[in-house]
Amino acid sequence: MDLAVLDLERVDRELDHSGYMIIRDPDISAVCPSARTEYEQFLLTSVVHAPRHSFDFRALAQHPWRKLAIGSRIGLGHPYAQNLQSTLL
Repeated sequence: MDLAVLDLERVDRELDHSGYMIIRDPDISAVCPSARTEYEQFLLTSVVHAPRHSFDFRALAQHPWRKLAIGSRIGLGHPYAQNLQSTLL
C-alpha cells in the first residue's frame, strides 16, 4: 500500500462523516485469508486468561495473551452488557 497517494483530506472527511474509513488495497486483501486462518488457529489453541491474571508485555515475546471479560458499560458510559475478548499478539 502506497500511503503517499492516500488523500488525507478525503480521510478526514470520511472520519468526520462516518467515524471510520474503509481502504481497499489489493496487497492487504491478498494476505487476509492467511491472516484469518492464523487467527482462527490461535483462537482454537490459545489459553484464555482470567481478567484478574496479571499481564506483562515482555511475555508476548514467548506467547500471545488472550483474556475474556464481561463489560457493563460502553465507551460512552451507557449500560450495555457485553462479553469482551482481548487478544494481544
